[in-house]
Amino acid sequence: MMVVVRETSGSPVLPSLHRLILASTRPTTLAPPTPLRGTDGASFAHYSIVVRLPEILRRALDENSFPPGVQEALQQLHTEITSTPLHPIDDPGAPDVDAWAESIASLNGASWLEAPWFFAETYFYRRIIAATGYFSGPLYHEDPFESQKDAGLRMSRGSIRRFARRVNGALQSRPPTDADLQALIGQSLWGNRADLSLWAADEDQRGALDQPDDRLLADHRQRVVSDLIDHAPHGRLLFVADNAGLELVGDLCLLDALLTGGVISTVTMHVKSHPTFVSDVVLPDVGRTIAFLRDSVDRRVQKMGGRLQEHLDAGRILVDDDLFWTSPHPLWDMPERIADRMREHDLTILKGDANYRRMLGDRHWPYTTPLSDATAYLPAPTLALRTMKAEVAVGLSHEEMNRAAAVDPDWSISGEWGLIQYAGRSD
Repeated sequence: MMVVVRETSGSPVLPSLHRLILASTRPTTLAPPTPLRGTDGASFAHYSIVVRLPEILRRALDENSFPPGVQEALQQLHTEITSTPLHPIDDPGAPDVDAWAESIASLNGASWLEAPWFFAETYFYRRIIAATGYFSGPLYHEDPFESQKDAGLRMSRGSIRRFARRVNGALQSRPPTDADLQALIGQSLWGNRADLSLWAADEDQRGALDQPDDRLLADHRQRVVSDLIDHAPHGRLLFVADNAGLELVGDLCLLDALLTGGVISTVTMHVKSHPTFVSDVVLPDVGRTIAFLRDSVDRRVQKMGGRLQEHLDAGRILVDDDLFWTSPHPLWDMPERIADRMREHDLTILKGDANYRRMLGDRHWPYTTPLSDATAYLPAPTLALRTMKAEVAVGLSHEEMNRAAAVDPDWSISGEWGLIQYAGRSD
């Protein structure tokens, strides 16, 4: 259901996996390759399931005062990870429970490590939601990760001030210049480094979010800005959000510049239908974030928050929390309602690592696969903004990959390297 939100997240030696990918050739068929799985012992997928998921669960237990029944259910989930088959989700009455049962049955008893990695991750967060009773009690619509999201905002005030200065500067000209729009797209991209599933809100491990352009492995900003300007002032944007907190602020800066600057007339934000991946945006996060900006002591931040609230109130920003974005399915299995939504808009922006992985089905594509081959199914022009936190990518050159590997052996998973990839009508 569509809703309008009102005020109410060194070495040049390549690892073995990278050597394998670099040696791959262009596939002779568009049939998707095999999924990433936790059984790939040296992979980030294996590490994520064996180490990261239990740690995320421990953190959620430590930071919330859950009722005894919820604590027991979450502790039971902790004991299941890696060793047991994925079983149906016990969440009577939830709107997606039958679809999940069908999807889990298709795995034929696969364990956490045997199931596709993307499936196991989305299942993990859906089990947390079932344990807390998000859809039907005892903790109805309470976000188990809200405290981390709020801390992420509070501890990012300095970055938010810098973000606001950039967007207010861009709005000195209407429409903003190509250079300013490209800078704001870059700011939105690098905000994807503020991911609470990788770094806790109180940990200063990320460093500065902004990265130099030489950390971009693909940069199609000029093309997408040109297409946006061609549709001005009546362009329609579909924005599939990723993380709340500072990343969402960077995204809202871009949307503010596009709307206030007269480049687009409307934007529909797709957010998650329930909390997932720790910091992913759910519907209440949008209103809370804009209220946080409006309440800032910094006048530039206040003004930006005020403009965003006006866009919400006027219906120029709409927010939709479709269940597809919390499902375990690849984007090429999108329901017709999502395909129709993409066709209704002049541009879709897929934000973040998880949405990128969904776009590629989280498969072992050779990194040099042309973007147009892997995304030919997309029904409308699509821009992917993603920092690399998983061993999934297409559209890369050997030169760019070797350059990255020479300075960062973990370039494909470190979150330090970015992709701005545009699958347009001409692809």
